[in-house]
Amino acid sequence: MVPADRGRDDAVVQVPTEQAVPRRAVAGLRQRYPQVEVEFRTCDSGRVHSLLEATREAAVVVVGTHGHAHRIGPQPGPVTTALLHHSHCPVAIV
Repeated sequence: MVPADRGRDDAVVQVPTEQAVPRRAVAGLRQRYPQVEVEFRTCDSGRVHSLLEATREAAVVVVGTHGHAHRIGPQPGPVTTALLHHSHCPVAIV
């Protein structure tokens, strides 16, 4: 995210950097599964709000959970819990 007090030039430089991280993270998967469409978006708002807004246009949202050795089954964190309660599409937990 770019703080509001920074100039426009900083914002222009920041966006490609923010998008480079997720692009590199899924580069191998994109080569293995070229038929799967991937869209990258950078957002100014918080994670929960951004993801909830994205579920308005999504067919499904896939999220992970935290694993804890002393508990059985998936342990959803705050973002996953918010999506489960407020998502506009089905939520798959992996």
